[in-house]
Amino acid sequence: MSRVPRTVVLYTDVLTNLVRTGLYAASPLVTELKFVLPEAVLHTIRDRSHCVAIEGAIADGSLRLVRVEQPDAFATYAELKDEMGKGEAECLALAANDAEWLLGSDQRRHFRRVAIQKIGTSRIVTTPGIILQIVRCGVLSIEEADQAKAILEAHHFPMAFASFRELLDGKGP
Repeated sequence: MSRVPRTVVLYTDVLTNLVRTGLYAASPLVTELKFVLPEAVLHTIRDRSHCVAIEGAIADGSLRLVRVEQPDAFATYAELKDEMGKGEAECLALAANDAEWLLGSDQRRHFRRVAIQKIGTSRIVTTPGIILQIVRCGVLSIEEADQAKAILEAHHFPMAFASFRELLDGKGP
């Protein structure tokens, strides 16, 4: 019995991390997760190589571009847009107004606090959580996940564990 895929609304940080490591290309193979990108987040991407990769993922259907259209989501967006950026507000409005959708974000301060209030911690997934899911699906080996970890750490994204093996063994944070 296959599981119904969960939709992950990607915020800039997680999107950038997936592109930087090349793992966005693995997303079509991860049947448990489907990634969507709010238009406001797309407009925040400045690195040309990242833009090319994202445009390619949108073109091949592995990443779907979305925007706030539902009245409840639009009301949430209107409430949030003055206290945070448009991309943050759009991500959170989309995730908050569909109980099945997850929020992909590595933010730790105000945005995370507001996200926890709106959707709870169980619906927030981080870059390491997504990488771990890709490993669990058998699309990525632990060694490849650790290579991605090294790339991200070289770009100032530290992780509080030495290897993804620790997370699989239940010994990580």
